[in-house]
Amino acid sequence: MHEYRLWPKLRSRTDKIGSGVTPKGGEDAYTATGIPLVRSQNVKSGRLDLTDVAHISAKQHDIMQSSALRPNDVLLNITGASIGRSCVVPPHLVAGNVNQHVCIIRLSRGDDPHFVSQFLNSHHGQKQIWMCQGGGSREGLNYEQIGDLHFPPIEAPEQQRIAEILRTWDKAIEKTERLIEAKEKTFEYLALSLLTGHRRLGNNRSKWRGVSLTDVTMELSARNGGRLGNDSVMGVSKFEGMIPMKDHVRAADISRYKIVTPSAFAYNPMRLNIGSIAKNEHGRDVLVSPDYVAFSANDGALDTGFFDHMRRTRLWSRFVESAGSGGVRVRIYYDDLADFGFDLPPIDEQRQIAGVLDTARREITLLKSQRDARDKQKRGLMQKLLTGEWRVNVSPPSAKPAKSRAPA
Repeated sequence: MHEYRLWPKLRSRTDKIGSGVTPKGGEDAYTATGIPLVRSQNVKSGRLDLTDVAHISAKQHDIMQSSALRPNDVLLNITGASIGRSCVVPPHLVAGNVNQHVCIIRLSRGDDPHFVSQFLNSHHGQKQIWMCQGGGSREGLNYEQIGDLHFPPIEAPEQQRIAEILRTWDKAIEKTERLIEAKEKTFEYLALSLLTGHRRLGNNRSKWRGVSLTDVTMELSARNGGRLGNDSVMGVSKFEGMIPMKDHVRAADISRYKIVTPSAFAYNPMRLNIGSIAKNEHGRDVLVSPDYVAFSANDGALDTGFFDHMRRTRLWSRFVESAGSGGVRVRIYYDDLADFGFDLPPIDEQRQIAGVLDTARREITLLKSQRDARDKQKRGLMQKLLTGEWRVNVSPPSAKPAKSRAPA
């Protein structure tokens, strides 16, 4: 464990620690074009995202001169859900300003701004920020707390080399994220066109028939009795599918829990509207809460892979938004699924479509795994480099570049 208190404080290396101010005039202070106004949502970990940036007039910018940005200022979110995220103002942002939710850190001793930002985004920087908030409060950071953050005593030339190494990782991660985003947009278009028959595979020209979901599925109501044990009890997660239910959530008596056969679906009728429905991919019977709805596809009528892709489309989302019964909390039961009507191709074409979409989805999953692996490797590297545990030799200009002890 590094003793942060032995490191110098950040304020000893700065000319300015301060945030922006609220633009005067309310909504009238904002303009369609003009001076970019950086808000907390624009500050990402390691980069400034200006795709959804607000603008203020030149007059308003003059009023807010105390928070006018300079290239290479370090920005730090100080309030809200994204508190603690940091990035550097790029050189091409020749004029800009920030609002009251973003802090400007202007360095004074030649420290590398990208190194400082990387440190603030690292485990050690985030831990100090967390401690400043009293263990995770979202009330915000003040200038005194930011100035009290302890900063590793690494000199500027080595900071610059470390920042270069870490920015190389950032570029690789960002490139993968852009590729994932592009693939997901392409997948969404491909899925919708194939699942609605606007695009056909090969020589398939068979006519599709209109059905409702209850025409091609049947509700599962069989109870467990004492057949299956606690290890078969599953919960349904929007992002993780059917996963083992935690002990403290599971009832002591599971005899009334519903049996979900392989490839069948289950959902909580009060949470379907937020996307919590999943297919049983475990290859065996599992159990879900007796309050859940479970249903399986009729043999030869509906391919479960086809429907698993269908339920992820906008067609399904729009149906769920309008279906169900109840007041404040919407409940969508099996009978309500009869209102989900769609055109269905013959079973062989369903399987072909599901196969194409499965392949495309696996490619996206692989890219996400690569991104996560790179992010994990980069964070491990940050732990060593940003604290001085691993040192980077900085060679004079006339010498050959020294090899870093850290993996490049």
